[in-house]
Amino acid sequence: MLTGVLVVALARVKIEFGFDRAQAARLLRFGLPLCVSLGIEGLLLNVDSVIVGDVLGPAWLGFYLLAFNISSWVPGLIGTAIRYVALPSFSRLAEEGGESMREGVRQSVPLLAGMVLPIAVLMGTLAPAVVEFLYGANWLPAAQVLRFLAIVMAVRMLTLLVTDILAALGRTKATMWVNLCWAVALVPSLLVGARLDGIEGAAVAHAVVAVVVALPLLGVALHRSGIPVGLVGAGLARPLLGAAAAGLVMVALATVIDGAFFELCVAGGAGLLLFVLVVVPRAVLKRLVRQGRAHARL
Repeated sequence: MLTGVLVVALARVKIEFGFDRAQAARLLRFGLPLCVSLGIEGLLLNVDSVIVGDVLGPAWLGFYLLAFNISSWVPGLIGTAIRYVALPSFSRLAEEGGESMREGVRQSVPLLAGMVLPIAVLMGTLAPAVVEFLYGANWLPAAQVLRFLAIVMAVRMLTLLVTDILAALGRTKATMWVNLCWAVALVPSLLVGARLDGIEGAAVAHAVVAVVVALPLLGVALHRSGIPVGLVGAGLARPLLGAAAAGLVMVALATVIDGAFFELCVAGGAGLLLFVLVVVPRAVLKRLVRQGRAHARL
């Protein structure tokens, strides 16, 4: 309430009371599917915990929730910031025209992937070290869950960006149907996974549905909205290559290093450094090195 009052006051918006049926209909066509989509999004965030707790009991639910909370740190921090900026930014680009929108997508996808993928790779490959270092060896059963929830986290971050792109284009029905299909596929998959292989089976089911169901549906929604899927794929290519290389280095070093702290420092640090070298263009790296030398001299 206070935020709304301050925004209106600082923007010096003149408010007049009235009712416009045409505007109300447009708002409902845009807003109702978006509200339903956000409601289903809340279901997607919580249904796995409900199913794991019901099928496996409170003890295993505790391990699952620990891994889920760790994987949620990135969406909680970066995702919130992105949502404050992405929707108004893409809305402005949509008003400017299709080429401006495509250019915005071309720049934003690799930027998001460059922030999210290295963290996802570190969580996935060094999950035992992450859990042991943060919470102790007693919580190590959560590590196998974290490996797969890191994949879910990366898909969810891409979903947040694509959802804002579709909303800026007025395609809120598309986001609603994507989330609905995702939820319909996820619930039975979680039930089967939890019953077959416990918390790890539930995490595997979550990751498989995110990759096999959610990503293709997002691609179809973008294509129908006039955004080429190849544009998103091109933006993801280099970060994915860097993530694969970083993951291999982390796995190789983790096998010869003892101790969670040293694994994170040596294996994690080497993998993240390699990711930066692969993903960040050489011109940008050279400029950063020059700036660093200049600051060092000062």
